[in-house]
Amino acid sequence: PYDMPPDSRIVTDFAQAARDALGSEPTVEKMVAWTDSCWLSVLADTPIVSFGPAAPDVVHGPNEYVEIDDILNSAKAVALYIHRQLRR
Repeated sequence: PYDMPPDSRIVTDFAQAARDALGSEPTVEKMVAWTDSCWLSVLADTPIVSFGPAAPDVVHGPNEYVEIDDILNSAKAVALYIHRQLRR
């Protein structure tokens, strides 16, 4: 497990990209689940954020789904973040 402070650069930069791409305030909160991205933090000292679409009421269940518009909007936020990082 790892803990990325909400005021860390990666969190604030990504939140700004999501805000600009989606036109709304993103939710920033700790994720209380394991993901493979934790290995990047633990083994490579790489800052990370987890972000993506989900239908919270059906996540990891037999009827799990994600709306296509949510996938496209998430991709816009990620693309804007990457663009800004590469532009630096």
